[in-house]
Amino acid sequence: MTARVEQAVAILRAVAGRTDPTSPLPLAAISASVGAGLSTASRVCAGLVESGMLERGEAYGTFATGPRALALSGSAAAALGPDRSFRAAPARAGDR
Repeated sequence: MTARVEQAVAILRAVAGRTDPTSPLPLAAISASVGAGLSTASRVCAGLVESGMLERGEAYGTFATGPRALALSGSAAAALGPDRSFRAAPARAGDR
Protein backbone atom coordinates (compact mmCIF):
# COMPACT_ATOMS: atom_id res chain seq x y z
CA MET A 1 0.00 0.00 0.00
CA THR A 2 1.34 3.45 -0.80
CA ALA A 3 2.10 5.89 1.99
CA ARG A 4 -0.72 8.22 0.91
CA VAL A 5 -3.28 5.40 0.95
CA GLU A 6 -2.06 4.31 4.38
CA GLN A 7 -2.45 7.90 5.61
CA ALA A 8 -5.96 8.11 4.19
CA VAL A 9 -6.96 4.83 5.85
CA ALA A 10 -5.43 5.97 9.16
CA ILE A 11 -7.34 9.26 8.96
CA LEU A 12 -10.60 7.47 8.19
CA ARG A 13 -10.03 5.19 11.18
CA ALA A 14 -9.27 8.17 13.42
CA VAL A 15 -12.43 10.01 12.41
CA ALA A 16 -14.85 7.11 11.94
CA GLY A 17 -13.58 4.94 14.79
CA ARG A 18 -14.93 7.21 17.52
CA THR A 19 -18.11 6.71 19.54
CA ASP A 20 -19.87 9.33 17.41
CA PRO A 21 -18.20 9.30 13.98
CA THR A 22 -20.49 12.07 12.75
CA SER A 23 -19.17 14.52 15.34
CA PRO A 24 -16.49 16.74 13.75
CA LEU A 25 -12.90 16.24 14.83
CA PRO A 26 -10.34 19.08 14.60
CA LEU A 27 -7.56 18.70 12.05
CA ALA A 28 -4.96 19.05 14.82
CA ALA A 29 -6.42 15.99 16.60
CA ILE A 30 -6.53 14.02 13.34
CA SER A 31 -2.95 14.97 12.56
CA ALA A 32 -1.73 14.00 16.03
CA SER A 33 -3.59 10.69 16.05
CA VAL A 34 -2.08 9.52 12.76
CA GLY A 35 1.38 11.02 13.24
CA ALA A 36 1.21 13.27 10.18
CA GLY A 37 1.99 16.94 9.83
CA LEU A 38 -0.87 19.41 9.67
CA SER A 39 -0.35 20.21 5.99
CA THR A 40 -0.19 16.53 5.02
CA ALA A 41 -3.28 15.68 7.07
CA SER A 42 -5.07 18.68 5.56
CA ARG A 43 -4.32 17.56 1.99
CA VAL A 44 -5.40 13.99 2.67
CA CYS A 45 -8.59 15.18 4.40
CA ALA A 46 -9.36 17.45 1.43
CA GLY A 47 -9.07 14.46 -0.90
CA LEU A 48 -11.30 12.41 1.35
CA VAL A 49 -13.86 15.23 1.37
CA GLU A 50 -13.84 15.29 -2.44
CA SER A 51 -14.55 11.55 -2.48
CA GLY A 52 -17.35 11.82 0.10
CA MET A 53 -15.50 9.73 2.68
CA LEU A 54 -15.20 12.75 5.00
CA GLU A 55 -17.17 15.96 5.26
CA ARG A 56 -16.19 19.32 6.65
CA GLY A 57 -17.62 20.28 10.01
CA GLU A 58 -19.26 23.63 10.71
CA ALA A 59 -16.22 24.84 12.64
CA TYR A 60 -13.18 25.74 10.57
CA GLY A 61 -10.67 22.90 10.26
CA THR A 62 -12.93 20.10 11.48
CA PHE A 63 -13.91 16.89 9.71
CA ALA A 64 -16.50 14.15 10.25
CA THR A 65 -17.29 10.85 8.59
CA GLY A 66 -18.79 11.57 5.18
CA PRO A 67 -21.92 10.20 3.55
CA ARG A 68 -20.04 7.76 1.34
CA ALA A 69 -18.21 6.17 4.27
CA LEU A 70 -21.45 5.96 6.24
CA ALA A 71 -23.18 4.27 3.31
CA LEU A 72 -20.33 1.78 2.94
CA SER A 73 -20.36 0.94 6.64
CA GLY A 74 -24.13 0.43 6.55
CA SER A 75 -23.83 -1.85 3.53
CA ALA A 76 -21.11 -3.87 5.23
CA ALA A 77 -23.13 -4.23 8.43
CA ALA A 78 -26.19 -5.34 6.47
CA ALA A 79 -24.16 -7.90 4.55
CA LEU A 80 -22.81 -9.39 7.79
CA GLY A 81 -26.29 -9.83 9.20
CA PRO A 82 -27.31 -9.93 12.86
CA ASP A 83 -25.62 -13.28 13.60
CA ARG A 84 -22.11 -12.21 12.61
CA SER A 85 -19.89 -9.69 14.28
CA PHE A 86 -17.36 -7.50 12.54
CA ARG A 87 -13.74 -7.56 13.60
CA ALA A 88 -11.53 -4.76 12.33
CA ALA A 89 -8.65 -5.79 10.12
CA PRO A 90 -5.11 -5.16 11.38
CA ALA A 91 -3.69 -1.74 10.55
CA ARG A 92 -1.05 -3.25 8.26
CA ALA A 93 -0.30 -6.65 6.82
CA GLY A 94 2.71 -6.90 9.15
CA ASP A 95 0.42 -6.53 12.19
CA ARG A 96 -1.34 -9.87 11.59
